[in-house]
Amino acid sequence: MQNDETFSSQKSIILISFVGFKDYLVLKFLSDNINLNVSNLYIKHVYLFTSQRELNMNDEILLKNERILKSAKELALKNNIETSIIFMRNLWDIKMYYKKIRELEEKNSKYIINISAGPSAFSAAAMLWAIESKNIISYSIEYNKGKPTQSIVFNNIDVSAFSNLLLIEDNLEKYIIESLRNGAKTSNDIRNFIINKYNYNITIRSIQSHLKNLIEKGIIYYKGTKEYDFFFSEDLEKLGVI
Repeated sequence: MQNDETFSSQKSIILISFVGFKDYLVLKFLSDNINLNVSNLYIKHVYLFTSQRELNMNDEILLKNERILKSAKELALKNNIETSIIFMRNLWDIKMYYKKIRELEEKNSKYIINISAGPSAFSAAAMLWAIESKNIISYSIEYNKGKPTQSIVFNNIDVSAFSNLLLIEDNLEKYIIESLRNGAKTSNDIRNFIINKYNYNITIRSIQSHLKNLIEKGIIYYKGTKEYDFFFSEDLEKLGVI
């Protein structure tokens, strides 16, 4: 799961999931995130999307869905967390999912949205919204080795760094990103790459100023004491976009 740094500037966390017919994809998502060890923060609310009740719904499917909803609400209640259920008539309406998710936004809250439990339209809307709003996606990693699922964990990725990466307009910052992708590590490596490829005689001080901007955006971080080595953030590494 994510470390405390992801949530350091937020006051509360809100969880969002679809509730389908696989209980572990909902309950494990909730329990893993409720148990996050994040100081001075709390899970404020859980929003559960599910299908609208129809007269022709299969009784077995309906009962299973109701059991999962009940278990999810009980888990939240046990931890003093409010829950709300959002019923969807059309399970494949990506536009409506996006609209409904966006309506849940509050100031000073960080959102973790489950992209593994719902239909593909929900997952796609969740991913697009998370990138736009700079929030967190959570997805399941299942272990089965040819047998029924033996264990499952949820992995969280803060996509705000990816969103910031997409929004870069400064040419020098683009050059720095390119240099890091091509193996540069230090400020001198970056400067040499830019000079050799673009014949752009930039100073170390200017590079360091832009590196600071990229660090503040969560795109890169550094290691070392005297001469720093620069690396892409863990969340960008997880996404595989660098």
